Amino acid sequence: MNQTISMPVSGAKQEAREELKRRLAEHVAQLPESTQAAHRWMQRFEAASLGLIAAAFIAAMYVSINWTAVPGIAIATAWFLFAASFSPAMTLMGLHTILVQANPPAVLPGKVERFVSGRKAVWSGISLLVSGLACAAFWGLAVYFVPSFTVEMVEPLARILSTGIGILIGLTILVSLFQKLARLH
Repeated sequence: MNQTISMPVSGAKQEAREELKRRLAEHVAQLPESTQAAHRWMQRFEAASLGLIAAAFIAAMYVSINWTAVPGIAIATAWFLFAASFSPAMTLMGLHTILVQANPPAVLPGKVERFVSGRKAVWSGISLLVSGLACAAFWGLAVYFVPSFTVEMVEPLARILSTGIGILIGLTILVSLFQKLARLH
């Protein structure tokens, strides 16, 4: 069952956030107990991944502040690791969305908020999961190449990056066309 419920953003952001939480709780309550248990575990893992982001930021700041006591490459590596630390959170959130088949977005100012469930949420979760893995691969390669960086490495890395972006754009166009064709039938 696909469900999309829009909520107008008003001065009561907290009410909108509470409504999204309520809708998610109602949705999760209808799921099997094993999925509910997975939901609780995924919430814990996501909280831990946010802790990982905070720890990576603190480490990068510490290395940057103590720049005279560390090798120069350590600063760049620390900031690359900070950027990479977002990947586990993205991946876990995507997997969580797929498992519970619901995706309540964060309440952002000036946006119409929605609770999304069903197939739409699963596709959203898949895209978030793939994005998290792609970011992890990109930043992982950056962390790997930074300490041993040479100019000869730029060409293959640029080729890999441009090919990956081209493939991603092509897939996005194909998915969009497929969705439009599916709506016409």
